[in-house]
This record gives sequence, C-alpha cells and structure tokens, in this order.
Amino acid sequence: MYPNPFSSLFRLISIRSLVMMLIMQATLVFAFEPGDLAPTFYLTDLNGEDFFASKVYGEKAKKPSAVVLSFFATWCVPCRAEAPQLEILAKQYPEIQFYLISVKDKPVMILKWLNEVKIELPVLVDRYGRTARKFNVIGESDTGAEVASLPSLFIIDKAGTIVYQHTGYKPGDEKKLEKVLVKLD
Repeated sequence: MYPNPFSSLFRLISIRSLVMMLIMQATLVFAFEPGDLAPTFYLTDLNGEDFFASKVYGEKAKKPSAVVLSFFATWCVPCRAEAPQLEILAKQYPEIQFYLISVKDKPVMILKWLNEVKIELPVLVDRYGRTARKFNVIGESDTGAEVASLPSLFIIDKAGTIVYQHTGYKPGDEKKLEKVLVKLD
C-alpha cells in the first residue's frame, strides 16, 4: 500500500486551521484595554427579570457598584472549572456584584448546567450573543466562522471602567482575580 498524499496535507491544513482559530480566540477579548469604558447592555436573568448594566456601573448608576462579568457556555469545560471559584470570591467580596453571562445557550440547558455544577451566582442570558459581541467575546475568524473566547472575565469598577480582563481559566487564576478585587472600593 502506498501512503495517501492527501491525508498528510489534510492533517497539515487541519492543524494550521486549529492554530489560527486558537490565536483568533486568544486575541478577541483583548480588543478592550484596561482603562476603557465597559459597554452598557440589557439582558434578562433566568427568571425573566431585567438587568440594565447602566444601573449597576457608570455615571448613570444610582448606586454604582464594581462588577465581575464572566461570559460562559454550558459546553465550555474551563467555564465549568471557573464558576465555582467565582462563587467563592463572590462570598468573600459581597460588596462586588458577580454575574455569569450565558452565551447562546437555551435557558433549559443553563438550568441543567447550574444544577450540575451547584452554582448560585446570578446568570444573565445572552441568547443571541449580542452582549458577547459588544465585549468582543464573539468575533469572526479569517474564514468568516464565528469564534468565541470562553470563559471571558471582565472586572469593571463603579465608574464603568474595565480594570481587568482575562480569557480562559486554569487553577490559580482566582488568585490573580483576588488581587484586583482587593483594590476595588
């Protein structure tokens, strides 16, 4: 039997595509710099209650608060590992509001996921990914395919300024977050 010359070529193209997709994912979120103003947005939570970011942070907020936003999806393995760590931090810093933002998941899947990971943090539903796009969590690859960088975490101060952002999760990342949270009022 002779080796198939196309299988090597296909493997090379597949590896190149995967590397390009990962590079694209790693650079999406960083379209915002610390010091930039965070976008405002409107979403609902799992109970259908309205959430307006402008009521939480920024100059129009009546009772401004620092906020941690973590964009996630139920299929995302690192998101599953990050969420319990965020819940621990939320209990340690009750003056800071923590929200998980589900990207393009159906509410029934979100509820199942929350039950599996035993999380009680409030979840906002970004059913169509519009808010994720505002934060550059979702973008397009060079081929036009939609890519998402998850989990993507933003810490926003009372004035609405992004003070920290991070993509992905590995054990120990929560220590970096805590160093930022300690500095917030």
